Amino acid sequence: MTNHDRSYGIQKIFDLHQKKEYKYETLFVAAGIFDRYISALGIQNFKKENVVSLSTISILMSAKLE
Repeated sequence: MTNHDRSYGIQKIFDLHQKKEYKYETLFVAAGIFDRYISALGIQNFKKENVVSLSTISILMSAKLE
C-alpha cells in the first residue's frame, strides 16, 4: 500500500460522507478507524485491493458509533 492508496481510501470515505450527509464527526472518526486499522495490521501487509472495502466499513462503523 502506498500514500496514493491511502489518499484514495480517504477520498472514498469523504464521498460516502457527502452522499449520506453524515455529521462531520463521523468523517473524522472514519478516517481514524481507517488509519488505525492499517497501522495495526502493518502497511506492508495491507493489500491495495481492500482499500475500498476498508473505507466503506470505516464510514459505516463510525456512523454506527455516532
